[in-house]
Amino acid sequence: MAINFLNDVSFNKNEIIQPVLENQANDTAAGTPVDGQLYYDTTNNQVKYGEASAWVALATGGGSVTSVALTETGDALTITGSPITGSGTFNIAGAGTTSQYIRGDLTLATFPTIPTVNDATITLTMGDGLSSSGGSFTLNQSNNETFTFTVGEGTGITVASGSVSIDYAGSDNAILSASAATPVSADQLWFNDDGDNTIKRATIADIVALAPQGDITAITEGAGITVSNGTGPIPSIAVDYAGTDNVILEATDDAGNAVATGDKIMTSNNSTNAVEYHSVSDLPFTNNAGDITGVAAGSGLTGGGNSGSVTLNVGAGAGIQVNADTVQVDYSGTNNIIDSAADGTTIASADKILYEDATDTTVKEIAVSDLLALAPQGDLTGLTAGDYISITSATGPVPTINALGTTATTASRLVARDASGYGYVITPNSGDSTTKIATTAFVQSAVVGLLEFKDGFNANTGAISGGGNLTSGGSRVAVAVGDMYVVTVAGDFFGNASTPLTPGDSVICKEAAAAGTSVEADFIVVQSDTDLATLSVVGLGNVNAGDGIGVAYSAGTATVTNSDKGSSQNIFKNFAATTGGTATANSNNDTLTIAAGTNVTTTRSGDTITIASSDQFQGTVTSVGIAAGYIMDVSMNSGSNPITGAGQFLIDVDASELTDMTQTITTSDEAFVLDVSETGKDQGKRKRWAEIISDLNLATGSIPTVNNSTITLSAGNFISGGGAFTLNQASNETITFNVDQGTASAKGAVIVAGTDPISVGYSSGTATVTIADSAAAQKGAVIVSGGTGIDVSYSSGTATVSQTSGSTGGFSGALTSATSGIARAEAGGVTTFTLTTATLFGAATNSRQCIVEVMDGSTYATVYPEVARAATTTIEVKFKGSVANDAYDISIVHAGSN
Repeated sequence: MAINFLNDVSFNKNEIIQPVLENQANDTAAGTPVDGQLYYDTTNNQVKYGEASAWVALATGGGSVTSVALTETGDALTITGSPITGSGTFNIAGAGTTSQYIRGDLTLATFPTIPTVNDATITLTMGDGLSSSGGSFTLNQSNNETFTFTVGEGTGITVASGSVSIDYAGSDNAILSASAATPVSADQLWFNDDGDNTIKRATIADIVALAPQGDITAITEGAGITVSNGTGPIPSIAVDYAGTDNVILEATDDAGNAVATGDKIMTSNNSTNAVEYHSVSDLPFTNNAGDITGVAAGSGLTGGGNSGSVTLNVGAGAGIQVNADTVQVDYSGTNNIIDSAADGTTIASADKILYEDATDTTVKEIAVSDLLALAPQGDLTGLTAGDYISITSATGPVPTINALGTTATTASRLVARDASGYGYVITPNSGDSTTKIATTAFVQSAVVGLLEFKDGFNANTGAISGGGNLTSGGSRVAVAVGDMYVVTVAGDFFGNASTPLTPGDSVICKEAAAAGTSVEADFIVVQSDTDLATLSVVGLGNVNAGDGIGVAYSAGTATVTNSDKGSSQNIFKNFAATTGGTATANSNNDTLTIAAGTNVTTTRSGDTITIASSDQFQGTVTSVGIAAGYIMDVSMNSGSNPITGAGQFLIDVDASELTDMTQTITTSDEAFVLDVSETGKDQGKRKRWAEIISDLNLATGSIPTVNNSTITLSAGNFISGGGAFTLNQASNETITFNVDQGTASAKGAVIVAGTDPISVGYSSGTATVTIADSAAAQKGAVIVSGGTGIDVSYSSGTATVSQTSGSTGGFSGALTSATSGIARAEAGGVTTFTLTTATLFGAATNSRQCIVEVMDGSTYATVYPEVARAATTTIEVKFKGSVANDAYDISIVHAGSN
């Protein structure tokens, strides 16, 4: 899959070595281009470029031009050799003089007087707002000079190519870069005028004045009223029942005037404990004059009597405090006016309370709804819990919002870290390829069964190079599927002589076993080499062709055949003649000649020799017969004996008629031989055995017994085939042996093939397996080394990679401004996501010690936007063009120690 670059790539004037353009079959397959895009059309073998959303082929030459002419529009040139219709040369000569020059319309003009060329020095000094160093040049200097003016990036300003703008993002934005101060109402702020979209200024007082205003700015105490927190935010108003300014003493002083029966007084209803007012006439006594016969204590009073001096005392009822000379509302203690009142239900807006009117210092009543209306009002009437949020007291007065997080694997809860910094989720099912979070258990399960090199071991004793024992004793190590051990010392695996192992062989666990329980069947044996076969040792070998033997291979099977049936094998034959003895072939290449006698011809055609008579005798033969003689038998192929018409005799030599020779052959005895040096009947001769023995240089003595035992060739371990033959059998025999091919469950011959980065070489039947070192463009063996913020440790061939102590951790999630700590902005055709590391990591983190990887939000392939770290507290990820929130994911790891 191609690497996704999501921003311009600058090679900083370096070469691109051996680039290849994108190959597509046609314009449709190449898609709609942008201007300047290239691809190679493999159908038309053309390079094409994008222009106005269409593909255009680059010109490659050719055409139908038959004549090229050159003409002049002015008088400054003289042209000859035009036109050229085949081959030729244009000659363009000047028509003017040395005092003339050619003007833009190709006409001649006389040079004017050349003014003096000054060489004054021009000095460029950087003014306010520029950070470059300036410089100077002379008006007539011979070399080019480049001056770069750079706008200084001051507080709250960000400078980019082609633009200067206010810095709205990062910890050095225009607001955070300003000096901190306490604002006052006369201070001024920027604002955007919605009427004309112009930035203007206004005082803080002007802006505050836009907020909804009330008439009450404070509550002060009036007569008989006490106020706390009078300026807010929540003033408390109560009837003043204590002190010299209590509700009664603050009333109008009418001492000395009689109390009228219609005057009003405030009482506490003993039944309802409600404060009420009454007329004086409602009191349970009169002012009629007369003799007093007794003073009885009425309602609210105690004491009295019928004689002498009597005393009436006001009874201290609920909420009333009686002093020596005053009765007042009880404001303190457990029986104060409020605590003494009956417990009520939830207060309603129509309920009333007492207050002192500040305008006339009069105690008055007010509905709760009217009092609440005086309090600052807000829009919040309740809170609703969203996903993974719970709320208590959602409608107030003080809601509590809780994130539904857990350190357990509870469903539908946010993942929280435990005291060790770990988070836990449900482990997905094995083989799950969705985007669920992979737990440690899921990863461990996924890697079970993969090949893992463990150590070398002694095949004879089972001792593991790094400690422990693989095959011997009750404490032999536990093994897991995929564990691989390599033989360092030869021996029989698990003591089994049928499974000999030599150095370089390896064993791989295919069935897991606990400590002390493993057996040979739990392992697969992979031989790095196989012993070569000898006459006494079973092993690998190859069958080569010798004289008269052919060898062919197919699918690992060698077939041995007899390729020369006669020329180099000792298969000698004799031919006997009626006279002259027997003609003997002394070697396989010895030629026995069949010579034509008188009136006889011999003719060969292929493998057939035809003997014919060349002279047909004349006469009349009426009957021809042949009688059988000594060792001669006569039979008829056709006809009868004698032949009177047509027929064919078949004459056989019947050796069974020979007289048995019971005496021992002596050298003086004779044998019948065929003298091949003669022709015809002269070839049959007799010869003494002494001469034959001498001529043939034959050894004399007893003739050994020719046995005809059966020899059986059987296949041994890892070999199939075989067969049998007899020592004196007349026919050829081909016996084929095949070396078994190894499988996953059966031993046999294998060809170890290398796949990048593993290579295999062979020498004398030994396969050497090597692995290439890893390089930029080569997979292979690597040694993992720790870099900044990374520690690497090794144990039993396993590298453990961990963050260096001091790392603040990492962050992984979608690139979206909805996440706290991530801001998104578009400017100058570039989308920039600014990530504040302290917010994302939960701790102050040096962004320049962080490793960043950006991934496609759908395919999770790594992509390559620009990643900048202008400040140590932020990371800027910049995409060319407009990129929406959640289009890409990001993973950040702090690899340092701050």
